[in-house]
Amino acid sequence: MGRPLSESAERAAAAVDPAAIAADLGALVRVPSLTGRERPAVELLATLAEERGLAAVVHQHDLAQLRAADGYPGEEAARDELLG
Repeated sequence: MGRPLSESAERAAAAVDPAAIAADLGALVRVPSLTGRERPAVELLATLAEERGLAAVVHQHDLAQLRAADGYPGEEAARDELLG
């Protein structure tokens, strides 16, 4: 058996809403998100986070700069943008 949770961990665990998590996950997996074309899913994830009171920013990485970096490993699929 593991250690008991701290008071803050207990509060965090009590705040988890399994039904809300399932609903958000269901919404997210219904959005097409092929490698290299993830924008709709990333934008939905940001929206869901904001609806939960979290700060969310969809950041577009400089793909040309990443590709030019030493040790860049390449890509698994063609892409026009990289979001995070």
